[in-house]
Amino acid sequence: MFSDASGKAFAACVFLRIECGREVHIKLIQAKSRVAPLKKDPLTKIKTEMTIPKLELMAALIGTRLVQNVKTSLNIVNFKTYYWTDSKVVLCWIQNQGPWKTFVNNRIKEIHSSSAKEDWHFVPSQMNAADVASRGCNAQTLYSLRWWEGPTWLRDRDSWPDTNNSDFSDALDLATVEKKPTVTTNLSLGAPVSNFLDWTDRVSKFSSVVRILAYCKRFILNLKALVNGQRAAFLKGDLSYEEIAKSELDILLFIQKDSFGKNRQLIPPNFVVYSDSDGLLRIETKLIASGVSRICLWGGTN
Repeated sequence: MFSDASGKAFAACVFLRIECGREVHIKLIQAKSRVAPLKKDPLTKIKTEMTIPKLELMAALIGTRLVQNVKTSLNIVNFKTYYWTDSKVVLCWIQNQGPWKTFVNNRIKEIHSSSAKEDWHFVPSQMNAADVASRGCNAQTLYSLRWWEGPTWLRDRDSWPDTNNSDFSDALDLATVEKKPTVTTNLSLGAPVSNFLDWTDRVSKFSSVVRILAYCKRFILNLKALVNGQRAAFLKGDLSYEEIAKSELDILLFIQKDSFGKNRQLIPPNFVVYSDSDGLLRIETKLIASGVSRICLWGGTN
């Protein structure tokens, strides 16, 4: 399989190479080309051309899909597959570990699912059979190239490009541009924990405090999903019952910890206190048989 891209289009083609004794037969099995898409800026709404490395990556992706289609159609299982590209940046993305940014990561993930890293090789642009499909040519040039018979160097293995001597240093710098940034979260222990609910003095209703905290927790979860490239996990719309219940529980647990801590001596001795399944301190009442109990809170809690 050969893949290539230009500013106008990206393409891939699959050739079948068969050795019969001393004879080598090569035929074009399938090819596909697509017009290079334009990228729209989310802020300015201005459409700009995509970078060549990303177009080369899209060419490599449709190439792997073509190979899978050929394997299924011909019902051939045991044969060696070679993937050729003239983009060293794409090879760096395929050969090295990410995590890459969303666009690159999604396509590399699909490429890895249907091809092995060791099957990908570098080919110089002048030897890339997909160059014609990505740049285009007239009928006379196409006939003289005899493109459907494959590149002549493909017949003799000794003429194949030596990928071991290729220099990837410059390409590695370009590839790391699409590296997903590492986000480090630090917890500052300098501020007292008791300040956690100081802002609640400015809120008149307990239900409002619960909802504010629930939205804050949702914002944090959505931010984590954005950093990890999991936009599908975004929480939207009205708060769910689970979000509200969890926020209320967190507030009550914090109040009890801030009021009593590990010292339950502050609780009057005539109260029978126990911890429920959520860790809340509850006081047994005369209605204990009916399962009714009260949450234990400090008298000065607003």
